[in-house]
Amino acid sequence: MNTQPTDRTKVSVIMAAYNAESTILRAINSVLAQTHENVELIVIDNNSNDKTQAIIDSCLDKRIVSLQCTTQGACHARNVGLDIASGEYVCFLDADDYLLKNSILTRVEFLAASEAKAVCSSYLVKKKSRLKLRRVPINDINLNDLRVMNLVPFCTALFERKHFHNLRFKSQPHEDYIFWIETCKIAPIATIQEITAVYDADVSGISANKLKSAYWHYLVLRHQFSYSMISSVVRTAVRSAKLLV
Repeated sequence: MNTQPTDRTKVSVIMAAYNAESTILRAINSVLAQTHENVELIVIDNNSNDKTQAIIDSCLDKRIVSLQCTTQGACHARNVGLDIASGEYVCFLDADDYLLKNSILTRVEFLAASEAKAVCSSYLVKKKSRLKLRRVPINDINLNDLRVMNLVPFCTALFERKHFHNLRFKSQPHEDYIFWIETCKIAPIATIQEITAVYDADVSGISANKLKSAYWHYLVLRHQFSYSMISSVVRTAVRSAKLLV
């Protein structure tokens, strides 16, 4: 629990970007427009070959920390952000998603008033100009809950940095899933039903290949939870069926 007034609480938002010229300004502006103004936006351009870096440079706001990485991969970029983050709280936002204006304040106020160390919320999925509500579970998400599928929306999770300062992303498929597994080994992730972000499925390339995604999920279950081959296959099938709903 953080006892200082929430408006004084600094939040680091880590944004990895690669060839995101069509969406990154929307993402950046959604952070700068937050009702919680004490934010540090760390934007890491991951060796883009379009106008991404030029757009970042055009955003003249002292709260933006702009970095460039020559090594491709979102894992490395996010880890660079974690290395330099100075906020009491940390959250992530991909360059093709965006926050609703009360997003950070809602989550910070929740953590400040509770014993939780991390929180995630419900969100909207944008697909073909339509918005679909995706709700998080009512109860806290713990390690057992992640044994079937990743229930933590990447764009809505926020955590108190001091409890997770050694956590880093592993450079392998489903890196966000593995990150939240490691997070839940330290503490469960609380949930709130407020909608705080929009995930743009029209732009995001994650899990576009469903067969490949299922295979990666199978590997996570095998290596992170040490399930047998049969158990991993069954759980992967259950997860795939849930995604079709």
